[in-house]
Amino acid sequence: MRNTMKQTVLTTILATAALFAVSCSEREFQADNQPKKGGVINEVEAVADAFQTDLSTRASISNELKFSWKKTDDKIGVWPSLNIAEGTDASQVYFTANADGADAVLFKGSGWGLLPDRKYYAYFPYVDKSSPVKATGTYTATLTQTADNATSHLSKNIFMYTSATTPQDGNKASFNLHHLGSIMKIEVTVPQEAQSATFKKAEISLADSLFIEKFQYNPTADAPALEAVTTTNLQTLNLNFTPVEGKLSLWLLVGEVDLSGKQITIQLTGGTGLYEGTFTGANQVRGKAHLYETTVAKGGSIPDSEFYVDLGLPSGIKWAKCNLTVGGFAYPVDETVLGDYYGWGETEPYYTSLTKNGENATVTATWKSGYDGYTSNSYAKNTSRGSYTAAGQQLSLADDAANATLGGNWRMPTIANLTELANNCTFASATVNNVKGVKVTSNINGNYIFLPSNGYITGTTFKGWTSNSPGARFWLADCAGSDKAYQQYTAEGSPAVNYDQAKDKFRGTPIRPVYVP
Repeated sequence: MRNTMKQTVLTTILATAALFAVSCSEREFQADNQPKKGGVINEVEAVADAFQTDLSTRASISNELKFSWKKTDDKIGVWPSLNIAEGTDASQVYFTANADGADAVLFKGSGWGLLPDRKYYAYFPYVDKSSPVKATGTYTATLTQTADNATSHLSKNIFMYTSATTPQDGNKASFNLHHLGSIMKIEVTVPQEAQSATFKKAEISLADSLFIEKFQYNPTADAPALEAVTTTNLQTLNLNFTPVEGKLSLWLLVGEVDLSGKQITIQLTGGTGLYEGTFTGANQVRGKAHLYETTVAKGGSIPDSEFYVDLGLPSGIKWAKCNLTVGGFAYPVDETVLGDYYGWGETEPYYTSLTKNGENATVTATWKSGYDGYTSNSYAKNTSRGSYTAAGQQLSLADDAANATLGGNWRMPTIANLTELANNCTFASATVNNVKGVKVTSNINGNYIFLPSNGYITGTTFKGWTSNSPGARFWLADCAGSDKAYQQYTAEGSPAVNYDQAKDKFRGTPIRPVYVP
């Protein structure tokens, strides 16, 4: 849904220490490889324009756009200016922040002193093996925003520079750092039905590949220009939070880029599908922040790839992230969901609601009309029951609960699928969010699925589960005879593939679907 964008310049980051100043503590620096003597600069003060770097890596930017040094071991690189006779052969110096601080932090030298009769350039973050005319960096195109209106993720994209600075008298050098990047804040209004949904991803895209990714620049230029090495048309934020008062406040920090007049598309994944909107871009000038506002509307179904895991299996088959539930998969995916309970070849459970009362205890259920539990009498109501009488037969799509519910390329797994899984993965007991089960990890690419301990229902009794058991089971599509079919059972100490004991078809058992490309 197209929506007119309202653009507001939030702030202009001034090149002055009076705004959002960040200073270093006054502490003497003694060079390691030269004696202390008059004229050697032994204190470094760094003053940054408005942004801030990270709570976990480098510095951080608050949502008021203030900058502060936050991370121990932040490094500022420093280059001397050179005269003609000296050519381009110079060594850079770095100063290390060895204490956290909101607006002041100690920077300790790396064994060098600065001379008061020479000009110096400083840049952040320090890059080893840079040259006086070439430093490199990468604007990370995929970041994780931890909460609505949170900004700590922007730290990974902080890059700053100074123009040539002559150290002051009194053994003190001061650097005024300016930002190379620009902030985009996007306030997104979501529809009423999605205001309590948990959103998992935001993708901000352009028709053209304009966003700078890898870049290089001259750190000893007074106003260095970024030279793009690679570019992208997509910025991605991984999310895991709900809107506040019907809105999401999303933050990006990108390289300086003119987006004036460009249509920008935002796509959110969450709730029951995709939500899309557009807004018009602005000139993202370095050191400035722009506010964009847009409204999104339902834009389609969540792609199947959000619900399966690619384990790198030779067949190309993907396994679902969670067990099947009536109505399909819930989003965001919860891998610990036990799922609903089906008779073999049945496409719906026998109940409309079900509560399991414990191990070997009766279940409390609202049974559908004509059903009173998972019994042979209930199962006889399946008109397809007589179609599967011989070992080796497999369910048709009409009687496959996964395909009947999800459609498309989704199926119940077969013995062959299970064998492939076992031959290419490692099975081990695990606990996820206090749920016991089995973790199945690919030996090919390291991806995994989690099979929760789920038990089964026979008659009106819930069996095969205890709070301490990692045992997991699900139906396979393979028939074993007129009254029995195969199901996978995996537990600690048992084989990964365990389907040789056929089970009564009327048993209520969960289903773990597979996606067949």
